Amino acid sequence: MSSSGRRGAASRSQQAFTWLLSPDNDEDGRQAGGSRPAGDKRKGKGGRRQPSDVDGGDSKPRNYIPGFKLREEARPATSQSSTPAGALDLQQAFEGIFAAEIVTDVLASCGGDATAATEALLAMAGAAGGSSTASQTAAADDQPGSAAGKAAEHAVAGPSPSSAAAAAASLPEVSQAAAVAAPCFWDTLPNECKWLIFEQLSLKDLARAARSCREFAAYVRNQRASLRTIVVPEGVSHTAVRGLVAAFSGASGVALWRCAPSLRFQHHFEDVLRAVALGEADRSSGVRVSHLSLARCGGATDGVVGEVCDRLAHLRRLDLSRCVEVGDAAASRLAAYRREAAAAAASTDEDGEDGAENGFDWQGQDTAAQPAGGPEPTVASAAAGAAAAAATAAVGQIQLSSSPAPSPPPATHPQQQQQQTAPHPAMESPDSAVRRIATQRHADMLAQSAAAAAAQHGRPLACGLEELCLRETSVSGRGVKQLLQPGAASSKSLKVLDVSRCAGLGAELDLHPRAVLEVLRASDCTSLRTVVIQLPPEAPLRSLHLDGCRQLQEVQLVAPRLLTLNLSHCGQLRSLSLRCKRLRELKAVNCTHLNLVAGELLCPALETLNLFGCRQLDAEGLEAVAPSLTKLVSLDLTGCINLSRVLLPEAAALRTISVSGCSVLRQVLLASPALTHVKAAGCARLLDVRLGTASLAVLDFENCSNLREVQLSESGGGSSLSAAPLRTDGGSGGGSAGAKPQPKALVLKGCTSLSAGVKAQLRVAVQGR
Repeated sequence: MSSSGRRGAASRSQQAFTWLLSPDNDEDGRQAGGSRPAGDKRKGKGGRRQPSDVDGGDSKPRNYIPGFKLREEARPATSQSSTPAGALDLQQAFEGIFAAEIVTDVLASCGGDATAATEALLAMAGAAGGSSTASQTAAADDQPGSAAGKAAEHAVAGPSPSSAAAAAASLPEVSQAAAVAAPCFWDTLPNECKWLIFEQLSLKDLARAARSCREFAAYVRNQRASLRTIVVPEGVSHTAVRGLVAAFSGASGVALWRCAPSLRFQHHFEDVLRAVALGEADRSSGVRVSHLSLARCGGATDGVVGEVCDRLAHLRRLDLSRCVEVGDAAASRLAAYRREAAAAAASTDEDGEDGAENGFDWQGQDTAAQPAGGPEPTVASAAAGAAAAAATAAVGQIQLSSSPAPSPPPATHPQQQQQQTAPHPAMESPDSAVRRIATQRHADMLAQSAAAAAAQHGRPLACGLEELCLRETSVSGRGVKQLLQPGAASSKSLKVLDVSRCAGLGAELDLHPRAVLEVLRASDCTSLRTVVIQLPPEAPLRSLHLDGCRQLQEVQLVAPRLLTLNLSHCGQLRSLSLRCKRLRELKAVNCTHLNLVAGELLCPALETLNLFGCRQLDAEGLEAVAPSLTKLVSLDLTGCINLSRVLLPEAAALRTISVSGCSVLRQVLLASPALTHVKAAGCARLLDVRLGTASLAVLDFENCSNLREVQLSESGGGSSLSAAPLRTDGGSGGGSAGAKPQPKALVLKGCTSLSAGVKAQLRVAVQGR
């Protein structure tokens, strides 16, 4: 407040504050004296002093406060001063039906309109919600002596005003049509639609819906049980975070990306992680937090990652994408992280590393007593193990005496048959017994190692993280090696690793042969130049993404179980050598320097090959890899401007091919009887096209100005379209009965060298007319 114009005089705010602190501010004092506080000699801001401001008299309001003027419509009673105008009448009308706070909120939401508030309250109560009722109620408010007003007063004064329906029924002037409840279509909706509606609500809206009725509460309870990831909102307290984690007991994931702006320092992360850990401990369902996302948390550091490892002991997935402060120290900490397994598995892992190295594989079977590669222990193998144990116990009881010892039982196993010629334990020398036992133990150790290696490659052992995202972090190649080195806990469990956009990854990327990775993403690594990966047949790697590595020049890959390889936008890639017998999809889009002549492509199971924009690819390179394309289904050669011919007689399963934009292409020969889509738009020098099928659905020869001959043949015999029409029914050919018809298109715009008869026959062959 501004001070008074006269020096030394108190302002209005000071006068009001002094009056509130004065003990003589009761009603009697104001009626008796009614003067201003001592020392206040200034006039009012209006200039002329009002008589009521100085003299106590009857003209002074009873709720007078110096320096302030109350509104004229304000009630003098202190108990009703906070109630809006018209709310008291509505509260009395709906007494016993709604709480006073609800009536006040409805009136406030209607902008103070009593008519709209009355209609809304009646609709909420399931009584008359029509406009006639609202108008009659408004008329009753304006004319208290009317019949509607008396009926309303009678409804208020009724002995049992427990529902709005009874209140509406007591109005004699209200029509029966208005008293009928408004139709509600919620009960007619199927449960699936109700679930979809609740899935669109936020956590706050779900909490509000749960308080409305039991049905909504049941849906919200089920929705809460089915939630899998908790996204912590921004601005909530640590107690609220703990309550969220404990309330959503079925959620196994926690994401902090939404509250990332408020997590700036390490102690902020520590408090939130402590709350998450406490909420996990408060759960009665036993579901642990196994997924944590710190994506876009720029304040996360190596210390925060260490805190995560210390607080959460059951993590399987960790997302650290865009955490630019996370480096090799965090990778080293994650490499040593071991999650707590179940109680049964934990007791096994305490005795030895991961159980398999202590004589047990991942299925819980004893591998020390099994031969290498044996699926199940038999009676003979059990007898062999018992005989070996007896021989071990006999080392300390050897006696050089002539008394015969009981002979062992006859052996049926081949190993037992070989041991029949061995000397009797009681007759052999101590050195011979020691050598024999050492040989047996060595054989058992080799069998145990082989079983552990097979279990490691067949199924990852449960010890460390399974999925780790380090996208856009400061992790280098050294940190990646620490994660995948044989001694690390993560090397035996990590299945998905994402190191995309890591500028410090280095010039080389190598993968250890014993790694159990299934998916490796290293996209947009600008420093990567060479990738050399050689894996054994048991390695489970099935997806590799190297797209966007603009400095990548050489790729040598031997991965028997690889299914997908993405090398798109590697502009400097020149050498490609692949030996992947299960590879199904290869993408090399915009690899402008790639020429398959310099490499090797042995992928007999390849189904999809995308070489869009490979400008250096020529006919020799394509023909060099043609023997590996016997199962090829889709081929994209769009924009290969150095490709002069496409000869693929071995591709018998080819269905779709695109050679659009190949400006020097002259000849196309495809012998696949399953071919349905051929696109060759913009091939200005194309002269001859020979296809081994007539079951075409799409044929695009737009702007092929030099095209003179097109041959379609179901048997591959090369019968020309100019000799006889091939198809007049318009069917797609080879389709099963009842299958969805494929859209058909024939584009011959700009084919100036094709005769009108050939165009007509092509139209009949493709479109059936």
